[in-house]
Amino acid sequence: MTSLLTSIYPSISFDLSYSNYLTFLQFSDKHVCEINSLSTLLPKWLGKRNKLTALDIGAGDGSLARTLFELYADTTEQFSLTLLEPALVASEKLQSDFAHDSRVEVVAHSLQDFIDTGQEARYDFILASHVCYYFEDRAELYEALCNLLAPGGVLCCIVGSISLIEHSLYQELMSQILQDISVERSFGFDGYGSCAEELQLISFCSNHLLSSVSVTTSTSYSPDQISQAAQALNSLATCMENDLCRSLGFLWRIPIDVVYRKRQLILNYFDKYSAYTEGIHIPSEDKIMFFQMPTN
Repeated sequence: MTSLLTSIYPSISFDLSYSNYLTFLQFSDKHVCEINSLSTLLPKWLGKRNKLTALDIGAGDGSLARTLFELYADTTEQFSLTLLEPALVASEKLQSDFAHDSRVEVVAHSLQDFIDTGQEARYDFILASHVCYYFEDRAELYEALCNLLAPGGVLCCIVGSISLIEHSLYQELMSQILQDISVERSFGFDGYGSCAEELQLISFCSNHLLSSVSVTTSTSYSPDQISQAAQALNSLATCMENDLCRSLGFLWRIPIDVVYRKRQLILNYFDKYSAYTEGIHIPSEDKIMFFQMPTN
């Protein structure tokens, strides 16, 4: 039986609840681009089918699940969509949103728990959007997802590209913080930005068909938000309540108390890059990658 090792080890001061997660990262057009890309590309990969069984792993707020539903619910004779979402707040919201349609099932389990229930290779399509970061062994995760696919099935992974960590916020500030051997990493041991490229290599070594499209994203902090974060860094309590401080902890995979301990480095960075007057803008890209299994 597959045993997936998650790499989420948040400290008690690093809140990863779903409602707070939504405030960590503000992307200007990320979801719109992903929805448009899926709407355009999915029909090319899946073709016209009379039967489609789909699984959305880590369905989150359901935006991509709704895209899947709208694309196939009325055009496919036999359509079923399973939404796997372990976060309680999110799964309850999904239950409410899709309560009207029996073709959609919401399962409040982790991927490991879902696999342990004896799931077989029966899905024609699996969507894994921004979930790959939470597992230690990406090759192990990739294999587990492939094992859930029917022959000829398609896996779609949406993950961040290495372009994210090219910004000075990572290259300079994060590297200084992580030089301190006492700094604890909360999760994501090998870094956020390596996932897309790593999965591409894994699929290549597995001889699976691969296609990818890049989606431009950005994370922006306004001068006012920078000033508020600087004030929040005066105490651990206010730091823990500040969205930007928590966002930095999430981006760097470090507990919020580490953000507070390294406040002088952060304040120096704000000064150096005129963040109080110009803000911080982090351009990057996500990759939408399709992997197709052999037909036999």
